Amino acid sequence: MRLAIYSDCVHVKTNDGKIGSDVHIFVRQIETLSTYFSEVHIFCPFIAYQNNQSLTTYQQKHISFYPLKYLGGNNLIDKLKIFLYIPTWFKAFSKGNKLSDIVYQRFPNNLNIPGFFYFYFKKKPVFATYTGTWDSHVGLSQSYIFQKYLLKKIFRGPVGVYSNANINEDRIFKSFSPSYTLAEWNAEEENVQAKINHLSNQQIKTLKLITVGSLIGYKNQLYILNTCVLLKQQNIAFHLHVVGDGEDRNLLENFVQENNLTKEVTFTGRINTQQLQQLYRTVDFAVQAPLLEGFGKVPLEAYFHGVLPIINHISMADYITQNNRLGYTFNAQDREALFLLLKNILSDKQNLQNRILAARTFVQQFTLEAWAKQYKDKIDKFYLALVK
Repeated sequence: MRLAIYSDCVHVKTNDGKIGSDVHIFVRQIETLSTYFSEVHIFCPFIAYQNNQSLTTYQQKHISFYPLKYLGGNNLIDKLKIFLYIPTWFKAFSKGNKLSDIVYQRFPNNLNIPGFFYFYFKKKPVFATYTGTWDSHVGLSQSYIFQKYLLKKIFRGPVGVYSNANINEDRIFKSFSPSYTLAEWNAEEENVQAKINHLSNQQIKTLKLITVGSLIGYKNQLYILNTCVLLKQQNIAFHLHVVGDGEDRNLLENFVQENNLTKEVTFTGRINTQQLQQLYRTVDFAVQAPLLEGFGKVPLEAYFHGVLPIINHISMADYITQNNRLGYTFNAQDREALFLLLKNILSDKQNLQNRILAARTFVQQFTLEAWAKQYKDKIDKFYLALVK
């Protein structure tokens, strides 16, 4: 079976002709999913390659790429550019329709709004993922709400969503975004055991923390840095790695300098999967304080490495932490909530070991292989039922 994929994930072509993206998880997921298809055709935006970019590149030879222009922005000119580019999108839809037996659309984004209607009226077999917040409209744009409506009420094929709710529909199903393979889960066992042994021999003397994500307002890294100020005022030893880049980086770096945190906080910029894995092995807690999040990939990545997530109590937080049995939650509306939680964790050595062991068992189900198989099984079952 031949697959066409439509996504807004930005890609580049390197100087030596390789195709990749700095959205490392996307590349790994698509490569794993591609093993179920004879041909894969990806339609997505491309930008110029920069030599300092940290990329994951595709290795599968049966994946082809069809570059689209990178569009976006909130002002009127940006919206006009999108409107003028729609005819080019329809040419891409037509080409993908001819090249494929089934189409995979990843929502929410501008590209797949006209794509939804094109493939709907073509009566094309389709399936989708909605990567945003599914259970609530809080903080969502009208465009995102509209796309959720289309997927819930009109979309013809299976849709994987990030949800806390009990979903009993044949078409809509719960599916959570993975980062690692089963082989990587197994390979990490020795490192995790060493972490547990270390905890069993001594108390935590320094809070070793990491936060991962784009440095933009709603990710709320400034809240975490304010917590760092409180920790330093109380002479609690800590070190925080801030992984990622974005429009708020200068603001955050200036805050660190102004509050004399340069020894305690390290900005890594964007790093690749292997570098991130190495960094996870040096820390004990992954701290995330987003104000809006469909599903946190970082907490699952952390679990793989025996790192416990500490996350703002929104969206999927209860599911990810299994109601605070595996990880921890706090209320980012409370200025001292994370600070007080970290103080309590320092004296909870035995419970930390138990959490790590339970978390490793929990996260084993969230491998790339399990994710890809789930989608393939849903596709087969859904379209077989239509044929019957």
